[in-house]
Amino acid sequence: MTVDFLPFANDASSANVVTQADYLAAASGSGYVQNGFSSGTAASNKANKALRQSSVMTAAIAQFLAARLSQDVLDSGGAASVTAIQAQILAAVQASTFPSGTPLLFPGISTAPVGWTKSTTHNDKMLRIVSGTAGSGGSAALSTAWTSVALSGTVAGHTLAVTELPSHTHSGTTGNDSPDHYHITNAGTGSVAVGGGAGAVSGPGQNLQSTGANVRHQHSFTTDTGTGGGGSHSHGLTVNSFTITPAYVDAIICIKN
Repeated sequence: MTVDFLPFANDASSANVVTQADYLAAASGSGYVQNGFSSGTAASNKANKALRQSSVMTAAIAQFLAARLSQDVLDSGGAASVTAIQAQILAAVQASTFPSGTPLLFPGISTAPVGWTKSTTHNDKMLRIVSGTAGSGGSAALSTAWTSVALSGTVAGHTLAVTELPSHTHSGTTGNDSPDHYHITNAGTGSVAVGGGAGAVSGPGQNLQSTGANVRHQHSFTTDTGTGGGGSHSHGLTVNSFTITPAYVDAIICIKN
């Protein structure tokens, strides 16, 4: 690598510079290190010492940049040279901080900084913090997942058991019939008692007929047998749509070169 920045008067045995003790002494009070050279001619060994102080550090930084970035560090002069060296310093600092291949978030920018490459593997996703193995998943893009959503559904059906029905009976009365009437029932092949008074009869067969009653009367009855299909049923469910638009800031993932 070519490095154009070199230390000045750097020969320890023959350089024309004041001693370090003299230089330190001139750093206080009215010394030239504190106040600079006065008007007139500066002693060469003092000027050389000042030049060596700055040039040695400049050369050391240049050597570090060249070694760290495997790039030439050139003294081409002008603003372009200053900008190039600044970029080299930034890249070297980043290279010293993050190993190659390190991924890092850069919020609020769209272009990768010097020394980094923008990753396009992930796009329009949210971050999830985990304590175990890191991975990725899901399918809905973040920008479309938080939109107006209409929810609907059906509550599961349920067949009522006998024990779940309200306790109830059914009751009523027959008409207030005149004494001169009778009752007919279809008994099938069984046997049944019919009639409402002294003329009650019974027997097997079809269409048994009682004799007439001798007084006007009514028949009361109570039954615990109700009607109903006993089937299951469902309940419709509709939920109002909702919209969530959380505040966000975009970030890019960059990989250290």
